[in-house]
Amino acid sequence: MKKSFFSVPRTLPLHALTTFLIGVGCVWPLSLSLGLTAPLSLCLTACGAVTLLFALLDCMPRLRALAYPLLLLAIGGSALSLRGQFSAVGAALTLTVHGQPLALAAYSQELSLLLSLVFTGIGASLSRSEQAFFPLALLEIALLFIVSFLGAQIGAASLLPLILALLLSGRAPGVRARRIVPLCAAILAATALLMPLSAQVSPELNQLAQRVRRMLDDYLFFTDARTTFSLSATGYQPLGVSQLGGPANPEDTPVMQIRTSGRTLLRGTIKNEYDGHAWADSTSGRRYLYVNPRFYALRRDLFDQKRPSDAIRAQLPAGETITVLMRADAASTLYLTQRFSALSGHEIVPYFSPASEVFGTRSLAFGDSYTFTGLRLSGDTPGIREAVLAAAHHSDAYADTVRADYLALPDGVETGVYALAGQITQDAQTDFDRAAALCAYLRSAYPYTLAQNMPPAGRDFVSWFLLDERQGYCTSFATAMAVMARMVGLPARYIEGYAAVPDSDSVARVTQQQAHAWVEIYFSGFGWLPFDPTPGTNDAGGTLPSDDPEDDSPTPSPSPTPSPSPTPSPSPAPDASPSPTPSPSPEPDSTPTPEPDTPSDPPTPTPPPSDDEPPRDPPHRLWPLLLLLLLALLAALRLYLCAPAQVAGRQKNANDALLVWYRAAEDALLCMGIAPLPGEAPASFLWRAQGELHDAVKLTGLGKALCVAQYSGRALKRTQPERAQKVYAALFAQMTPRQKLRLFARRFIRGIRL
Repeated sequence: MKKSFFSVPRTLPLHALTTFLIGVGCVWPLSLSLGLTAPLSLCLTACGAVTLLFALLDCMPRLRALAYPLLLLAIGGSALSLRGQFSAVGAALTLTVHGQPLALAAYSQELSLLLSLVFTGIGASLSRSEQAFFPLALLEIALLFIVSFLGAQIGAASLLPLILALLLSGRAPGVRARRIVPLCAAILAATALLMPLSAQVSPELNQLAQRVRRMLDDYLFFTDARTTFSLSATGYQPLGVSQLGGPANPEDTPVMQIRTSGRTLLRGTIKNEYDGHAWADSTSGRRYLYVNPRFYALRRDLFDQKRPSDAIRAQLPAGETITVLMRADAASTLYLTQRFSALSGHEIVPYFSPASEVFGTRSLAFGDSYTFTGLRLSGDTPGIREAVLAAAHHSDAYADTVRADYLALPDGVETGVYALAGQITQDAQTDFDRAAALCAYLRSAYPYTLAQNMPPAGRDFVSWFLLDERQGYCTSFATAMAVMARMVGLPARYIEGYAAVPDSDSVARVTQQQAHAWVEIYFSGFGWLPFDPTPGTNDAGGTLPSDDPEDDSPTPSPSPTPSPSPTPSPSPAPDASPSPTPSPSPEPDSTPTPEPDTPSDPPTPTPPPSDDEPPRDPPHRLWPLLLLLLLALLAALRLYLCAPAQVAGRQKNANDALLVWYRAAEDALLCMGIAPLPGEAPASFLWRAQGELHDAVKLTGLGKALCVAQYSGRALKRTQPERAQKVYAALFAQMTPRQKLRLFARRFIRGIRL
């Protein structure tokens, strides 16, 4: 009977709706994840046009073959709009993968149109397949993980069109309900975990979702084990984090080479919890992608990029470009100044922790380098006191969080230490003066030595160091200042890193002997400010406070051993009639009133660069990972579609399905070294193969059924392909792992020949 030129298939509405839903369901979440700002109407129009094209050609059987050539022409035409810009699009896509979704905004219309055409074409192909459910499920799972990989917070609602298309495809006759239900449940569970609807749905669900995302981030971004810097690896802390004190023996082993103009404190490890014997980091171990705009607010708080105000920042020294070149293998820690911006490095993807430590995705190796714009600030910086006092009047929502986390002290600290802290800071009028007084006192009252003794067992380290030992090196001085600062109400934390002192050529050759520890004090409105209480720390690259006429830090003389007070006050009140001098000074004839208008080196009014600058030189390490992931998905889809059960399920009758199982058995026998002879009939070949297998598998029944199907002209029962499937399963069980691997490779390349 001659077919008409135009006829409407019964399945046309179902196919058209499924095609449209697949196109929209893929393009919508991808556009949101990639930061494409094209209007939604453009995507809907493109998806609708492709759907209409396939629907019209379905009604015209003679022209149906033109569908895919026309679609390829449309895809090629849309791709031509990006001609000459492919490298720029690739760089923007790399930025997007690494947390900068707005990078592709300039190509929104072109990419949205291209994605709409491609995915709607895929939807048209899947919707017309009788076995579309499982490939569509794989597509949805892959899309779900890609969206989560990009870190987009788009919500589960964007996946509803694809879920609806999945349910429609599940109505195909070859799909069984017992296979649909578990797969749909798994997809819905993954969707709920990776993209929960809101925080009000279930706090427990969101906590679980965060754990899943954190695990995915670790496995998708971090490629090697992360190791953090510690002074214990340099010889300054022989017993590691288990115990402060004891003799130090640092080696003169090269670590890195720094290009900088002056003495620079490069922060490595930040610790907040002191237990009386050692420091530890009690903050969360989660890492945040540094260039991700979702974390700008967190970055601003942790790294003080926007603190203090622009007017105050203009009074500070300008930032300088600092280059770090590794001269030895090291931890994954990136050594940076306390305030920095514009961090860039070849194949180094920066992350930061809630403690404001910065890490790479791998351990640093010899020859690695990175560059950043650093601001070298400390308590000795000229004019810093005035800047801190001016910033104190500005609101600081983050200050309450800092006080809650960085004022804790253990119970074992002795009352004599409280009394000493109060005595040192009793004349100080401001928080900055209290910090400067503690720093100056430790620099002058205790000598520096590497031959420090071990504290007695069970004795608080700071109490033993300040009251009994009275000598030590950087870890002792930094710990003592951090503890006493907390006693007088100053949020403080312990820092480990390197002190780089450049030569005349502005290059600092850092060895393990330059490993160092210092303190950071938090001032409301200004942020964290480093203080280095170790004696003589500025001898090589700067000057001690007593040698700088413009420095306003006090220099009290060493106090005798204080008499313990039974009720020490953590923050002693000033005298009822305080001294008019802004800085504490034990000498009555001194006039320490600072002169901020005439510093020896007038600061440049240029503020440090903002952290809103786009990152430089985006890394490209994730491109191979994404490519391998895509190839793996395509390979898995190819093997799935070429599986004998799937090919047999797509056949229209039992005779054709039986032929599929024979071809599968024939390929298995070939991989086992049993090949048919030239001109040998299938039944004869199977009979001979059964003999070579020593009757381990009954193949003759398959040969007889195949002869009936080919030569009798009658239709077989549906039970015949099922018996053939059991024969193939028994044959597959006899294969060795190597033979199975050969079979999969053969099937991947050639498929199943019919």
